[in-house]
Amino acid sequence: MTTWVRMIPISRGSQLMDIAVCDQCRIRKIRCSRDKPMCTNCERLGLQCEWSGQGKKCNQTTLLNHTILGMGSRLQHLENSVAETRMSLKRLFEASSIALPPPTMHSGISSRPTPNLSPRELSQRISPQQLSPQHFSSSAQKPIYSRPPWRFLSGHENERCFGPTSLESIMLNIKDAMFEIPGVESNAIEECVLQAQQKIDLLVSQGEDKYTGEISLPTEPPFAILDAMIETYFGSMNQYFPIWTKNGFRQMATRLRESSSSERDLASIICCNNLILIAMSAESLCAHQRDHYQSKGARRTSSIDTDIIAGFLANAKRAIRNVDQLVSPRLLNVQALLSLHLVAHEHLSIGQSETLFVLAARCAKSIGINQWHCPGGQFGEDDVEQRHNISKCLYILDKEICWTVGTSPSISLSEVHFGPSMASTESRMTVFQAAKAEMAKIEETIYLATYAPHVKPRTEDQVREFAALTLSRIQNCLTDSGVDPDKIQKESESSALDLQLLIRSLCVQLLLTWPHKGHPDLIFQRDQEVAKMCMKLLLRLWDLQPDQANHAVFPLFLASLPPTYLYEVLSTVISGKDSGSNMELLQSFVDMLQTISDCRAEASYNRRLYQLSIVVIDMVNARKNQHKRHKSASSGPKNIHLVSELQSFPTNGFTYFNPQVAELDNSALDTAIFEDQDHVSTSKSPVTPQPDYVSRDAEDYLPQLWNYATTSSGIDNSHSLAMDALGGESFRIFSSAQPNPRYI
Repeated sequence: MTTWVRMIPISRGSQLMDIAVCDQCRIRKIRCSRDKPMCTNCERLGLQCEWSGQGKKCNQTTLLNHTILGMGSRLQHLENSVAETRMSLKRLFEASSIALPPPTMHSGISSRPTPNLSPRELSQRISPQQLSPQHFSSSAQKPIYSRPPWRFLSGHENERCFGPTSLESIMLNIKDAMFEIPGVESNAIEECVLQAQQKIDLLVSQGEDKYTGEISLPTEPPFAILDAMIETYFGSMNQYFPIWTKNGFRQMATRLRESSSSERDLASIICCNNLILIAMSAESLCAHQRDHYQSKGARRTSSIDTDIIAGFLANAKRAIRNVDQLVSPRLLNVQALLSLHLVAHEHLSIGQSETLFVLAARCAKSIGINQWHCPGGQFGEDDVEQRHNISKCLYILDKEICWTVGTSPSISLSEVHFGPSMASTESRMTVFQAAKAEMAKIEETIYLATYAPHVKPRTEDQVREFAALTLSRIQNCLTDSGVDPDKIQKESESSALDLQLLIRSLCVQLLLTWPHKGHPDLIFQRDQEVAKMCMKLLLRLWDLQPDQANHAVFPLFLASLPPTYLYEVLSTVISGKDSGSNMELLQSFVDMLQTISDCRAEASYNRRLYQLSIVVIDMVNARKNQHKRHKSASSGPKNIHLVSELQSFPTNGFTYFNPQVAELDNSALDTAIFEDQDHVSTSKSPVTPQPDYVSRDAEDYLPQLWNYATTSSGIDNSHSLAMDALGGESFRIFSSAQPNPRYI
C-alpha cells in the first residue's frame, strides 16, 4: 500500500504575502480567492472588486469615496428608469383617452391657483393630460381614501346616527373646528368657544315639538280662496314640483265641493289646504321682496298674510297627526303626502318632512307609480301625466333628502323610467326638469362610489379617475341644458333657472371632492372657493327682481342643498383666514336666511341654518371683542355681540304663535278662515291665553281677508265669490277698520 504525503513548504506564508486579498473580502473578514480582476466572493455578491495594496489594510477614505461614487451612479440609473416608466405610462394614458369625446365647454386646469375663479374654472374636468408627472408612480399605490365617517350620538332617551353631509354632522364638524381657533389658549376666548360649542350641542339635540292634546281632523278649505289660489299656484309654482295637473286638481276640488260633509275625502281636503298654504307663503315672500325694493331695504312692519298662513299651517299640523289615514295605496294619498312633505320641509322640522316623504315613497311603490309607461290603456292621459311627474319628483326629492338628512337613497335609478331624452325644441321648464333629473342621477353615482356603507378605500388614481368622469358628466349636463357659467358670471341679469342649475352643479362638485381634501390634485383643494361661489350665486338668485315663481320655491330650493358649502364658509371664518370678505358674505347670507325663515319652526331646516350661522358670527365677534380689549383696556368697543348672548338659546315652537294655544279647534282663526257649515264643533275645556297672545274675534279677521282678496294678484275675478263666502255686508261695515296689531 502506497501512501502519498503532501509536502507543505515552510516558506508558503512569505509567498502568500505577495498576493493581497481584495478590499471587500478584507472588510467582511472572509476568505478571498485572490482572483483578478474579480474574486469569487465579489462576483457572487455583485460587488465591485477593488484592490488597494499588497497585503496592507485597505484605505478607509478611499473605500468610502469609491462607495459614494458607486451609489451615485446607481441612483442615476434608477432615476433614468423611473423617467422612462413615466413617459411610457403617459403615452399609454394619452392613447386610451383619445376615444373619449371631448366636452365642448371644458378648459384645462391651470397649475397656478388664482384668487378669482369663474364657475367654469371651479367645475373643470380633470383629464390625464393635465396631471403632472409626479402623480404617476411605478410602485403600487395603497388605498388611502376611505368613505367619510358617520357621527354617532347616544343619549338617555335615544341614539342617533348622522350621515357625513347631514346638517347635524356639519354642526358637529363646526364644533370640532372651534378647537383649532388661533389664540384659544386665552381664558376669555376659551370661554367664548366653550359657550358656542354648548349652543351647537343644543342645536344638534333639538327635538320635535310634542303634542299632547286631542287629535282633530283638518278643517275644510275656504273655497273662495282656493279658487283664487289655483290660478296662482299652477301659473308659477307647480312647474317646479308638478305634483298635480291643473285639470286633475280642479276635478278633485269640484268633487270635494259637491260632496256632503260626511263623505268628503280627507286626502282631498289636505291637498286643497296645502295648495293654499304654499301659494300664500310664496305671495307673502314676494311681497316682502317688493317692499324691499320699494323702500330700499326696509322690512315690512306688518303682514296681513302671516295670520292667515298661521291658520293653514295649524291645519297642516292636524293633517300630519292624522297621517295614518293616508297610507292606503291610492294616487290621491301620494299627492297629499307629498304636499305635506313640501309644507313640512319649509315650515316644520326635518324629521317630519323625512317621515312624510318615506310614507309617500312607500305608498307610491305600492300603486306602481314608476310603471306609468306600461301599455294597456289602464290609465287616462291626465293620470299618466300625473304618475310620470310624481315618479320624477320622488326620485329627485329622494336624493335631496339623502344629503340633507344623511340617509341612504331609497329610490334607485333602476326603478324609475324617465321617458325619452329631452330635445332642444322643448320648453325651458322641460329642459330644466330633465337637467334636475340628470343631476340626481349623478348624485346617486357619487353616493354609491363615495358615501355608501359598502365603499372600500380607493387609491389616489382611482379617486382621480372617478372625479374626471363625474365632472365631465356635470359639465355635459350644463351644456345640454344651455347653461354657460362664464356668461352667468359676466352678466348681471341671469335666468333663475340657470342660476339654480349652476348652484346645484357646484354643490354636486363639493359632494364629489369634499371627502378627499388630502388629494394632491388642484380640483380637490378648491372647496372653499367653490363654496363661496355657491353662496354668492344664492344671494344673486335671492336678489333677483321679485318673481312669484322664483321666490315661491327659493326656501325649498335652499333647503334641498347639501350644507357642505356652508361648512366651508363657516370653517374659513372660524379660522380667521380672509375674515373681512368672508364675514361680509356670511352676514349677507344670514340676513337672507332671517327673512325666509321668519315665522318658521325653530327645528325647520332653513331656521337651523340661520341659527348655526348666528352662533359662528357671535363667537367671531366676541373673539374680536377680546382682542380689542387686550389692545385698549381703557375703552371697549360698542355694538358687539357679548359672550353672554351665546348662553340664551331659542325655544322650540313658532315665533308667531304660542305653542300652548296654537291649535284650538274653536279658535277665532279657524272660524274666520275655514268654513264648515255642516259641522258644529263640541265645546272643549277653555285654555287661558298667555299674556303674549292677543285674542281676536272672527270680525277682526274680516277686514284682513277682504284686504287680501282685493290686493292679491291673480284673484280679481273672484271678488264676488269671496264676498259671498265671507259676508258682503260685513265687508261694508269693516272696510274702513284698521287691522289689529300683529302678535308675536
